[in-house]
Amino acid sequence: MQEFLIEMLQCPSCHGELNWKITQHQGDRIEEAEVNCKKCGSAYPVKEGIALFLISDSPRNDLWEQLDSQLIQYLRENPQIESKLMDTPLNTLNPADQFFRAQILEEREEFAQAKATANLAYSKLYAPEYLKCNNAQINYLIAQLSIFEDPIIDLASGRGDLAELLIRKLKQPIVFTDFSLQILRRNRRWLDFFGLYERVSFTF
Repeated sequence: MQEFLIEMLQCPSCHGELNWKITQHQGDRIEEAEVNCKKCGSAYPVKEGIALFLISDSPRNDLWEQLDSQLIQYLRENPQIESKLMDTPLNTLNPADQFFRAQILEEREEFAQAKATANLAYSKLYAPEYLKCNNAQINYLIAQLSIFEDPIIDLASGRGDLAELLIRKLKQPIVFTDFSLQILRRNRRWLDFFGLYERVSFTF
C-alpha cells in the first residue's frame, strides 16, 4: 500500500487513531507493517503490500477463493476438458469457453495471453449495443474523474477490470478494496506483470 493512506485510515472497529510499525518499505510503498489501534488495541497487519483491515468478528466467506479452487479441482479431475479448452483453436471456441481458457492461462500466470483471450471473449459475450453503452459510461466516468487530483477508491474491486482502466487512463493513485484476500493477491500479481503495481494500493 502507498504511504499516503496512513493519514486516511483509522480503526474500522472503533474509529480510533492507528499506530504504525513499518517493517518493510519498497520506495514509497509499505509492504509489511504492524498496525495497532491506540484506542481499542485491535491489530491490522500489512502483508505482501495488502492492508488487512477486516475486523476480527467479520465472517470470512471468500467466494472468489471457492470459485478458483472448484475450477482448478474440476479441471484436475477432468484433464480431458482442460486439454480440449487449451488445444482447440481459439477462434473456434464459443465465448464462454474462451473465457474459461483465459482463466486457465491466468492460473498459469501467462497473463498477457490471458488478457488477450479474455478481451476476445468479452467482445463476443455481449451485444454490440451493450458494449457501446458500457464504453460510453466508462468514458464519461474517466472524464469526470480527470478533473480531480485526489486518490480514487474503488469499492469492491473484484477482478479490477474497471480500476485497471482507470489506472491506464488517469494520473491519480487508485485504491483497490475487496472482501476477498484471494482476489486482491491475484490483482497484485496481474498489475505487477503489466507494470501498473506502483500506481495502486490494496486494502482488505
